[in-house]
Amino acid sequence: MLEYQKVQASITDAMGKCMDVIEEIAYDTVEAEILYALLKCPMSQRALSMQLGIPEYVLESHLERCSRKI
Repeated sequence: MLEYQKVQASITDAMGKCMDVIEEIAYDTVEAEILYALLKCPMSQRALSMQLGIPEYVLESHLERCSRKI
């Protein structure tokens, strides 16, 4: 049980650090929401569009901007 708690604490810490970075690098709130959603669970563009309620063509432009940052 102690090992499980350590692993959970490590995951929580890593997610918190990732969220801090997202806040720093996101162009706008839509981009931040996209990155938060992908941090939680990798998914297709269509699934991401449906989950966030963002039309795919709008999502595509944000994803392109994100990919240029890499």
